[in-house]
Amino acid sequence: MNTRKTAAGLLAAVLAVSGGGALAGEMRIRGIIEPVAKAKLPAEISAPVIRLPFKDGEAFRKGDVLAAFDCRRFKSIWKAARAAWRARDLEARGKKRLVKYQAAGKLEAAIKAAESEKARAEAEAAGLRVEKCILRAPYDGRVVERHVQRYEAPQPGKPLISIVGTGRLEVEMIAPSDWLAWIRPGAAFVFHVDETGARLTGKVARIGAVVDAVSQTVRLRGVLDDPPENILPGMSGSAEFSTPGEAAGDGSGGGS
Repeated sequence: MNTRKTAAGLLAAVLAVSGGGALAGEMRIRGIIEPVAKAKLPAEISAPVIRLPFKDGEAFRKGDVLAAFDCRRFKSIWKAARAAWRARDLEARGKKRLVKYQAAGKLEAAIKAAESEKARAEAEAAGLRVEKCILRAPYDGRVVERHVQRYEAPQPGKPLISIVGTGRLEVEMIAPSDWLAWIRPGAAFVFHVDETGARLTGKVARIGAVVDAVSQTVRLRGVLDDPPENILPGMSGSAEFSTPGEAAGDGSGGGS
């Protein structure tokens, strides 16, 4: 989603509704649904991709394999590095024993110990590369886009797959700045989804740190309460709020 376009669209909606400020009884603002968790996962090694189990739009669970690489070469390097470490370790242990019998110098033993430590570090580094041969899902979610195809060999750091979480959903809103007189984290709202017609409840989670001086608006982030599965990131709608005064007036009783 293009963040600049989203913000511009929300701002235009605020100005159209409020004329730059909140009107009495006019407590609706536009919003865009966004995932709390989203990521563009990069390739961390350069090797051919041999598995991409999930297509665009498909759901996965935490720990599922999102991509697998042909790592025969890296596994061979790791095996050779572990063998070299074992050999260096045996040499270092042998020199250490000879020092006890004054058959080897302490300096020579120290050098062999350092060589063993270097070989151990190289083996661990090779093992870490092998671990990168499998890319697992960090959370439950869905695939937004696959940036590579099977048998391609992406360069390290290049995007491999984009995902979004299927847990909590947020609503990004832009409100007139004079709402700051009453809006607080925890304020309840009802979100009317344009695409499905659903009415979802939610609460304000965060209020922007600054007011835009030109448009006199402030960003709000709300969290939806248990949205159904057919509510997707990118959907838009209107958030309806009630001021504390209106809420009190709704529940007030007459007095003599």
